[in-house]
Amino acid sequence: MHLADPGAGATLAATLASTLASTMAAAGGRSQVGLVVVGAAPPASAPHGVVVLAAVPDAAALAVELFAVLRRAEQSGLAALVFETVPRTGIGRAVMDRLHRAAEASGGTGVQH
Repeated sequence: MHLADPGAGATLAATLASTLASTMAAAGGRSQVGLVVVGAAPPASAPHGVVVLAAVPDAAALAVELFAVLRRAEQSGLAALVFETVPRTGIGRAVMDRLHRAAEASGGTGVQH
C-alpha cells in the first residue's frame, strides 16, 4: 500500500501519476493497482491497470468507507493500493494512523511526496 501526499507546491495529479508509475513498475506492470482519491474527482480516465476504488470528499467519508475499500481491494486481488493522504486532524488522524499501519504490514512504502 502506498500513501500519496502532494505536499506543498505539487499537484495531486502529478503526485498520483508518480506514485502509480512506481507502484505499477514494482508490480511488474502486469497487475492492477487500486486508487482511492480524497477531496477531488477521480481521474476522467484512469491509466491502464488502475482501478478507482473510491472517490470520497473528505477524511470523515474515507473513515466510513475505509474497511469496505480494503475488503474490495483484497477481493479484487489488486497488486497494490494507492491512497491520497488526509490532514492529520480530527478523524483524519485516526484514518492516517490506520493507513500507515496497513502500509507497514503490507510492506508498502508509506507516504510518497
